[in-house]
Amino acid sequence: ARDGSGALGRRQLATHSPMGLFSTFGLTFSATGYAGVIKGLALFPLLLPAAHFAAYTFVTSPVSDSVLDALPVPVAKVPALVAFLLVALAAGSGLVAIVAINLLGGHYDNHTPRVLKGPALSEELPAVYRLQCAHNNSIECLAYVTPAFWMASAHELPPPLCAKLSLFLLAARVAYIAAYVVNEDFLRTAFFVCGIASIVELCVGSLFPETLTRYGYP
Repeated sequence: ARDGSGALGRRQLATHSPMGLFSTFGLTFSATGYAGVIKGLALFPLLLPAAHFAAYTFVTSPVSDSVLDALPVPVAKVPALVAFLLVALAAGSGLVAIVAINLLGGHYDNHTPRVLKGPALSEELPAVYRLQCAHNNSIECLAYVTPAFWMASAHELPPPLCAKLSLFLLAARVAYIAAYVVNEDFLRTAFFVCGIASIVELCVGSLFPETLTRYGYP
């Protein structure tokens, strides 16, 4: 709720959202005034090239080749494995949140679970509430991933590149949930953008194969 003055929002920010380590150094997108908003607007554009650079660095590094070699499926099936793991991550984070509410809160009303996981949970169990929010975002992310993987498959993106970008996406999503739970909003946003960068690379590479030359693919 808003009271028109912004004072309530500032009190809630201070009371129910203890700052993460990065926030203490000013690396946060949370703001209680225009100065903070301007800082956030200045920081966010820097994440876009940084995320694409991170994806490029992973894809072109020997580490990505080692990870592919260690997987139990052939390279061509890695995106399918990642898709399965992303679904498991979305479902698992939701189940963990439910178990945490039961064990830490000592109660659970399955008649109105949406109400139970709403704003009241942010006051009672802030970390669990953030996990629930991460679960919601993980489900939303599947809507982005599905057409990207379909495009990469339908337009025959090079299997090694598709596999490596898929793994980068998976790593970003796991890190996103962890950062969300511990309330590192800057890192959370950075990992979210890294995941989006991977999805964009899959889509753009499918539509315009000539953009893949920087990865070493004709």
